[in-house]
Amino acid sequence: MTISAFPTPTPSRDQSQDVFDPAVEAFLDHLPTFVSEANAVAVAMNLNSTTDTSVSSVAIGTGAKTFTVSTGKSFQPGMFLIFADSAAPTTNWIIAQVTTYATGTGALVVNSLQTAGSGTIASWVISQTSFRSMGVSAGDAVQVDQVVTAWTRAATTTLGTTLNGTLSDTSVTITAFNGVAGVTYHVRVLGAGSITYHASNLIITQGLADITTSAGDTFDVEMLTATTCRIKNYIVAVKPGEIISSEIPSGSAVSLTTATTANITSITVPKGKWKITAEVSFLGDGSTSVTQYGAGISTTSAAYPSKARFRVITPAFVSASGVGFGGPTGGLYIEVAADTLVYLVAQGTFTAGALQAFGNIYATRY
Repeated sequence: MTISAFPTPTPSRDQSQDVFDPAVEAFLDHLPTFVSEANAVAVAMNLNSTTDTSVSSVAIGTGAKTFTVSTGKSFQPGMFLIFADSAAPTTNWIIAQVTTYATGTGALVVNSLQTAGSGTIASWVISQTSFRSMGVSAGDAVQVDQVVTAWTRAATTTLGTTLNGTLSDTSVTITAFNGVAGVTYHVRVLGAGSITYHASNLIITQGLADITTSAGDTFDVEMLTATTCRIKNYIVAVKPGEIISSEIPSGSAVSLTTATTANITSITVPKGKWKITAEVSFLGDGSTSVTQYGAGISTTSAAYPSKARFRVITPAFVSASGVGFGGPTGGLYIEVAADTLVYLVAQGTFTAGALQAFGNIYATRY
């Protein structure tokens, strides 16, 4: 569309009166034409050149599609368009990239890349769009502004075509994910459960081991094929002040063998930062001669630690029956990348009689 030129000569104060007067009149007479043509150009630039309708009968699906649209549009090769069903625009649509457009005939050929809904539609509303704003293609990072769906936790959990979702609150163990090959899904966990590691079909990059899930955890599922995947970016929901504990009462005290470290109890701490504290008491039977005793916090079963411990070396004494002795082990600050067992251990050197140990261990997330 072009704008008509103003009449000549253009009015100028250098002109004689008999030339200037008709030039001004012609200039003023042309202004309504100029305004109309300028507005038409503005509308075309702002909307009409990349917006249209079509009554072509086209089936929803990917691949080459041909539409007949209006002539004189500005559809360019490589441009992304969305074709929405005029009767159900949020249900049935095609996102496509322009292959060719004949401005004189209105023949528009596109390559359909992403769809929703189904069926053959014969009334379309067309507008320009951005393909990446509507979804994720193979290899792209997950976008967090997508619609969130609710996925049902099952042995084989199917993720479908929605890229962000929640995993239902059940204790079913997941052994496989199914989804779209090349796509990465973002998952938020609603409850406790587990995901089983498999070196080929369900790879867990962090720790190469099974995962115990808890409410609020998030992770990404990268589909290598439609049935094989990689779990990555697993983030445990931070719950400052969360406490995990275990206590062995005196009535269930663990019997010790002299000079041998024994597990009194243990706890499992999930990924995160933890402060571990513990306390241990010992019991003799009235004839036990004790020369050394101690306890500590260890990440290795039945192993006396180098820190977070206490050890008392004493002249031999006979412990009174039913009278406990011992104390706190001292605190241990640890950061773990996966579920980790932490043990409360004890050791005593003694002769005659018997020696037992009991106590408690606490982990506080910080």
